[in-house]
Amino acid sequence: MCQAISSSSASGDPAAVSKAINAVYAKMVGN
Repeated sequence: MCQAISSSSASGDPAAVSKAINAVYAKMVGN
């Protein structure tokens, strides 16, 4: 989970980072 967000941050793509965080948040709330 955190690794995916970290790798996205390293790529320098804010949109990808936001999507990753939103996906993780949605999973936590959904469960």
